[in-house]
Amino acid sequence: MTGLLLAILAASPLLQAPRDARLTVTVVDQTGAIIQNATVTVTAVDSTTAVTEPAKTSDKGVALIGNLAPGRYNIEAAFPGFETRVLKDVRLRSGDNKHVAVLAIQGLQDSVTVQRDAREAASDRRSTFGTALTREQIDALSEDPDEMAQQLQDMAGGDAIIRVDSFEGGRLPPKAAIKAIHITRDAFAAENHYAGALFIDIITQPGLGPLRTNLNMRLRDGSLNGTPAALPHGTQQEKGPERFQAYNGGIGGSLIKDKASFSINAQTNTSFDTPYYHYYLPDATLVEGLAPRRPRDNMYLFGLFDYAVTRDQTLRVNFSHDQSTSKNLGIGGFDQPERGYTSEDGSYQIRLQEAGPIGRRFFINTRASLGWSHSDTRSLFEAPTIVVVEGFSSGGQQRTGGVRSTNINLQSDLDYVRGIHSVRTGIQLYGGTYRSNDSQNYLGTYTFENLAAYNAGTPLY
Repeated sequence: MTGLLLAILAASPLLQAPRDARLTVTVVDQTGAIIQNATVTVTAVDSTTAVTEPAKTSDKGVALIGNLAPGRYNIEAAFPGFETRVLKDVRLRSGDNKHVAVLAIQGLQDSVTVQRDAREAASDRRSTFGTALTREQIDALSEDPDEMAQQLQDMAGGDAIIRVDSFEGGRLPPKAAIKAIHITRDAFAAENHYAGALFIDIITQPGLGPLRTNLNMRLRDGSLNGTPAALPHGTQQEKGPERFQAYNGGIGGSLIKDKASFSINAQTNTSFDTPYYHYYLPDATLVEGLAPRRPRDNMYLFGLFDYAVTRDQTLRVNFSHDQSTSKNLGIGGFDQPERGYTSEDGSYQIRLQEAGPIGRRFFINTRASLGWSHSDTRSLFEAPTIVVVEGFSSGGQQRTGGVRSTNINLQSDLDYVRGIHSVRTGIQLYGGTYRSNDSQNYLGTYTFENLAAYNAGTPLY
């Protein structure tokens, strides 16, 4: 019994020894995007030197520091281009301690590449259920937003839904305004509403640092095309002239030091091609030659503004406008000149987002959008349509009217993170109007089996 008592007394100091403290620091910017390779330094309050070597944040924006004695510390987070953040007099207890440091953007800074905040870095769901594109992969994407959207869809696989700053729908922003792209494969998350969803999350950024501009141009001319192959009847089909010109540029930078920044990007392209006629007249005479040019004009404007409401809360405003016009559609081949029609489309979108942490464990992301769009078509010639199989198509295109739509969307998510667990609650309100007066084939279509039937006036229907 005496020996057992001595053993217990000898072991009691070890049992009473305090456990070490472990510190996890997640470093984010004012929009909630994590910052990689930030430096985190921990200093004891009663000492002027750091008790450990500075740590770097991982690709998830998390720095881990262990073997700390329980007590009070100052936690400093720093990254070039951002104001240094110091969490003063933080009490670290035995075991795990988790904190978030939000860095404010400096008035003058270089561009930085950060990723979207997972809001639950401790549970590391993004590394399991998603893929973040590297800066090199983003730079390799097309400058054209429509082509870029298709490239991302091909990359993600399946019918992925593209979200820009948490918003679904709308055209992609210019590549110069994209900060990060993440493909989310967490298909069974409750927020997705249904299983099987894939998301491509695109995070934009306004201009950083002093005013900067960019401008580039693309040109493709039909003179560089090859010679078409001969037609079955031995004649050489002439290749019609074509051309494509695209210009895009932007300007952006800081407006108010530590408070506001902006970027404006514009893109315009104009193109045309020349279709080739190949049809027969009622007397069986073959008509071959160049049809009128089909011009297409497109314009896209994108603007982004952010404002630091508080040190941790940031308001973002996004505006986009898309306009396109196409003429002489519907002609060429068997379709004669009167079959042409014109199409015009336009859309406007205004989006607002306010996001940031609330206290140590909450993160709120609120966004609202208002959009309206229109599309119109009109025929060059109004008349019934005549279709002669393997002969010609004449008469009017019989298209008029279009579609008008307006939509409004309000969403807000509130995340609560504690340890490795996170809880999300939120609300979504959606509404809009839709009006269509699109009309087609309102004068009727007469189809003939061949030229002989057309000349005899005996249509199939």
